[in-house]
Amino acid sequence: MKFINFALFGALLLFYGCAKEGINLQKEEPLWTPYIKENGAKSEILLAFDTKFIPNNTKNIPTIGNAYTKDIKSQSKEKLGHIYLLARAKGNVIINLDTNSTLDINLEKDKAALQNSSSFKFYEFSSGLIESIVFKSDKQGVCLNFLSNKFINITSATNYYLRDDGFFATILEMSVLKDRGAKIKNLSFFYDFNDDAKEKEARNFTASEKFKFLLSQDIKKQARILSTLCAI
Repeated sequence: MKFINFALFGALLLFYGCAKEGINLQKEEPLWTPYIKENGAKSEILLAFDTKFIPNNTKNIPTIGNAYTKDIKSQSKEKLGHIYLLARAKGNVIINLDTNSTLDINLEKDKAALQNSSSFKFYEFSSGLIESIVFKSDKQGVCLNFLSNKFINITSATNYYLRDDGFFATILEMSVLKDRGAKIKNLSFFYDFNDDAKEKEARNFTASEKFKFLLSQDIKKQARILSTLCAI
C-alpha cells in the first residue's frame, strides 16, 4: 500500500488532478472527490483552482480558487466558498456557522465576525488530505472562550487518500483547553475502497503505531489552527 507522505505536500494545483480555471458546472463534467463529513455522511467536493494564480506581495491573503460540494443522492450542487492560501501548499475555506456564510478574512468585518462567532467551520485541502473541522462554544464566542482557557468543542473529519485506490476517514470529537491540551470524546473510522485487500491494509494501517502518531499530530494541529484563527 502506497500512502502519501503527508509531511511532503505537493503543489495544490496537482491535487487529484482537478485544477481547472473558471469551471462551468453546467457545461463541463469536472472531477468530484468523495469525502466523509463530520456527521459521517458521504458527499463530494470539487476544488476548482485558478491556474493563473500568482502570489502577491500585499498584506492580503490570496484566494486561489473556489470549492463546491455536491449531494450524492440529489446531485444538487452548491458553492462552498473561496479557497484561501493561508499556508504553503494548503488551501482553506472558513465558514461562520452562526450565519452560514463564508468568511473573507481580508475584510475587517469578517475578522470581527470570526472572533465573535459561537461556531465556525474550517476546511483544509492539501495533497492527499481533505479535512473539515467544526469549532463550537456552548456560550459566547469560540475565540473569547478559547483565549480565556475555557473548553472548546471540536468535531473533525479527516479524509486520507491513496492515489487511485480509495480513501479512509477519521471522525474525531474532542474538547480543547488552550493551555492544557485535548480530551478525546469519540473516535470513529470510515473506509471507502472497492478492493477488499486495500481496505484490509487500510484497517491495519489505522491500527498501527505510525497512524497513532499521525493522529496525535493532527490533534495538535487542530488546536494550533484554532489558536491561529483566533489571532487573525
